[in-house]
Amino acid sequence: MELTGTGGAQKKEDMIASIENGDGCVGVGWPGWISDANKDNTGFFPIPTRLSDSDPDHNSSIYGVWTLGIPSNSVNKDNAYQLLEYLMDPDVQRASVDHGGVPCRYSCLLDEDVLASHPDLQRICAALDSGIYRPIIKEWPEFYQYLGKEMMAIMNGEESVEDGLSVAQYYLEALLDK
Repeated sequence: MELTGTGGAQKKEDMIASIENGDGCVGVGWPGWISDANKDNTGFFPIPTRLSDSDPDHNSSIYGVWTLGIPSNSVNKDNAYQLLEYLMDPDVQRASVDHGGVPCRYSCLLDEDVLASHPDLQRICAALDSGIYRPIIKEWPEFYQYLGKEMMAIMNGEESVEDGLSVAQYYLEALLDK
């Protein structure tokens, strides 16, 4: 809460411009939307895993669920499967990097040729290695809504941290107990 008064969140386009022109900015999240037009002003690294050198390491990067799939009720399963095969092909994944893509194949994030021209992908891979993945839950939209509402109330000073988290906990437990 002490950090909320130190600055405001920028719109995505302003954040990208701020990073690329070197004015300075910190963006937390998947960096796939950052272009590398000006590599001198951009850099990526995993969120630190400890506060001081004497602290134990903890996983600090949190990820959602990234999936590609074919719904069981799809009327074009064969075409969808062919598209997935194409998108996940290692050569297509590697080629996407030169067009601003961030490969989702682990092998491409470790590929020496890819890393020679895009060394920041090594840091992204390290973050993926040490991250915590949020569980797959069908109630995610409701979960996000309940938690987000309380977090916004906390950030706006309408509730204390303790009260807001208690209310969120109550609703989330009720949601997940159904």
